Amino acid sequence: MKDGKRTQAVSLLLKQGGDLTLAAAQVLLAQGDRKGAVKLLEESEYKYRPGVIGVLCTLLCADNEYEKASQLFTDVYKHYDNDERFASLISVWRAAAAVHARANVPHEAARAHEAVARAAPTDNKSLARLVKALAQHDPARAKQLAANLPPLHELETKIDIDALESSKWMMGAKVVKKTVQSKQEQSPGTPGSELLGKKKQKRKRKTKLPPNADLSKTPDPERWLPKYERTAYRKRRGVRRDVIKGSQGMSTTATDQYDMSKQQPTPTATAATGAKSPRVDKQTDSAWSRKQQQKKKGKGRKW
Repeated sequence: MKDGKRTQAVSLLLKQGGDLTLAAAQVLLAQGDRKGAVKLLEESEYKYRPGVIGVLCTLLCADNEYEKASQLFTDVYKHYDNDERFASLISVWRAAAAVHARANVPHEAARAHEAVARAAPTDNKSLARLVKALAQHDPARAKQLAANLPPLHELETKIDIDALESSKWMMGAKVVKKTVQSKQEQSPGTPGSELLGKKKQKRKRKTKLPPNADLSKTPDPERWLPKYERTAYRKRRGVRRDVIKGSQGMSTTATDQYDMSKQQPTPTATAATGAKSPRVDKQTDSAWSRKQQQKKKGKGRKW
């Protein structure tokens, strides 16, 4: 199958036989070979099983071979002629009736409908279908069986004549259903219309108050506003935060390290600043001594 050798797979399955015949038919259907699958199922031992009958009927009707499908059900009747279990297979009989009607074999369709009516005697729909099928070739018996159907006046209450006369039924069942419901709601005489017309009253819930609420005082109208938006709110004063120096995330000890205003002079630094270079002192002394000498010279002159 994986290699695409389906013909060899079918032959191998047919050699094994048994239930593998159905698997071979499935392989043929996967290939699109309907006629080969039909031929294989007709020649198999499972031809008259209900499931295989349904498959054969579907395949034959898909190819518009209704006469072959009708002949298939005729062979099925002969096979189960003396078997009472087949009489209870209502779905098979209904499918047979539909196929016989499509193949234009009314007497076989009536036979199938009669089998359905016999298996389900309380089903009025099956009896009505039987009467319709017998009306073509046996009207006398159809009239006799029609007497067992319920009278029409019992069904008139369930039929909406206005909906049948309107053209909306051609648009689908949903439109008809909506129109019927709307008419039932509009009609004043229908029981329970008064209850439907009343609007559902909303349930009033008791207002919950806080446990410490004082009902004698008027509640504050600004109680729903945030605290900073209220009229009585006063901003706190005198709270000043330390100015952050340095980059964000650094501690105060780290910032103090780089704050020159908070640093104290070390003894080595004071000694270094207090000591003067001998070269500078020598220059200052020589200048001062020169000025003193000039003053002394000036004092001694009389002119």
